[in-house]
Amino acid sequence: MPPAFASTAPAVRRLANGLTILLERMEWCRSAAIGMTVAGGSRDEPEEIAGASHLLEHMAFKGTKRRDSFAINADMDAMGAQGNAFTCEEYTAYYMWVVPERLPEAMEFMADIMEPAFPKAEFESEKKVVLEEIAMYDDLPDCAVEEALMRAAFGRHPLARRIVGTAETVSRMRREDLARFREQNFRAGDICCVVAGNFDEARVLGDIRRLCGRWPAGRARRRRTPPVFRPGREIGRRNRVLRQYVAMAIPSEPLRSPGAASARMAATALGGCPGSRLYWALEDKGLADSVGAWYEGYSDAGLICAAFAADPGRVEKCVRILMDELKGIGNGIADAELAMAGKHIETGLLFSSETPISRLMRHFENWNGRRKAASVEDEIAEIRAVTPETVRRAVRTWPRLAEPAAATVGPLRHPPLS
Repeated sequence: MPPAFASTAPAVRRLANGLTILLERMEWCRSAAIGMTVAGGSRDEPEEIAGASHLLEHMAFKGTKRRDSFAINADMDAMGAQGNAFTCEEYTAYYMWVVPERLPEAMEFMADIMEPAFPKAEFESEKKVVLEEIAMYDDLPDCAVEEALMRAAFGRHPLARRIVGTAETVSRMRREDLARFREQNFRAGDICCVVAGNFDEARVLGDIRRLCGRWPAGRARRRRTPPVFRPGREIGRRNRVLRQYVAMAIPSEPLRSPGAASARMAATALGGCPGSRLYWALEDKGLADSVGAWYEGYSDAGLICAAFAADPGRVEKCVRILMDELKGIGNGIADAELAMAGKHIETGLLFSSETPISRLMRHFENWNGRRKAASVEDEIAEIRAVTPETVRRAVRTWPRLAEPAAATVGPLRHPPLS
């Protein structure tokens, strides 16, 4: 990496109320990104209001004490900003990307939408929007099979819930339910403000202190119970779907484990890049498409997942090949495969280092998943430290492959899953 672009670990600051601030200066950039993350997601919701974090994310853009929904959209347009929000199992994030001279406005805007007013008409309207979103996911077999895989792996644990909730929980949710949920969970000690790009550090710190220093101190009371992997089976029949979608998962390292980088490398070698084992075994031979594998990491759990879509007549053969490849990589990977997977991940990290918004997203994941503020060089060093032996240790649970968690969606009545 050219010296002018070398990054350092972001500066970490805290306000008196507990709010964390991560600052990564990228002086060569001509933009800046700001985001807020809340250390609570879908797994932290009471079951009766599943989907509350996601609906709350929507309501952030539907009105505050200072702005109605029209003003929110108009002000974003006036700044020329790119902004949005998203919800995960373990955190929620709100962000904006602007030119540096608009950063003070963006920071004021961001602080404002973090305190939504829940206007009644907007609340009822947005519930309908979310219900349409739920219906859309119901129609997408690739999304349906991944959701089913989580249920097959974790049963009724909160990690297996849909992030968007269900039609039932969203339909019956009330404004007061959502307002109470926000009051209980949006504490300064659980919020991290991230700024990346070209900015003046002293001014940014002063603005954040002025805008966010009065937020309620402390942390929310969350009682997370680690999930127990159960090798279940989930089958969804879709007569109108022409291909059969199959996904499998086996337990691996939690995101905060030292073995997480090795697990990610193993998943990449298995099916996370064009030269991976599953590509050559399934896609290159024309047996299946949409082939892939990935590492799914959480604070207290991890999975290695693999999936494909194929003509129903080829599913049995594809399942056998997938099982063989899982067992094979469970026995270890060669040096050449390790180098290929490592270079693929490393290149992705370098690409993400070139824009403030990409760095923002990396900080969201690292801080919420690992409680770590890492530079690009820190993450690359972790990848380069992976060896065939650390991979073998990371996948030590893979001999249980006789019973992986498995899910399928498609036209087959009795699809083979073993």
